[in-house]
Amino acid sequence: MSEKLLLGMNGDEHIYVTKHKWDCEWYWSFGYLGNKSNHYHFDKKYLDGSWYPVDLLLTKTKVTEHQWWNILDLFKQAYGLKRAAAIYRHGGHLAVKNEVVTIINNKDKADAVNRDLEVVLDHLWAYLESILGE
Repeated sequence: MSEKLLLGMNGDEHIYVTKHKWDCEWYWSFGYLGNKSNHYHFDKKYLDGSWYPVDLLLTKTKVTEHQWWNILDLFKQAYGLKRAAAIYRHGGHLAVKNEVVTIINNKDKADAVNRDLEVVLDHLWAYLESILGE
């Protein structure tokens, strides 16, 4: 099982997507794109409020337009769940920690949301492998 998959080309650059992983004992890290020269996040590159067809973003890819919209939707779900888990774990902005912003802190709910997030991320990765795998 690969930890990176070639999403496609942007001009003459290969763009890889990296597999998700459990990090720092409390959250899922995912959505990392790039190569040796560039590193960016899926939500900043492709979920910026302007969803574009895949052929406007990647010059060469195995991903069809229908598959692209599925990938976007799964990433949108994943980022929403990640934010919800962080709010249940730490509060809203993570800049302060006091009773004003931590009114709904609940470790059990954060853990439950992270389990749901794991399901989405595992499904997303399997979907990417089915499209992009060698």
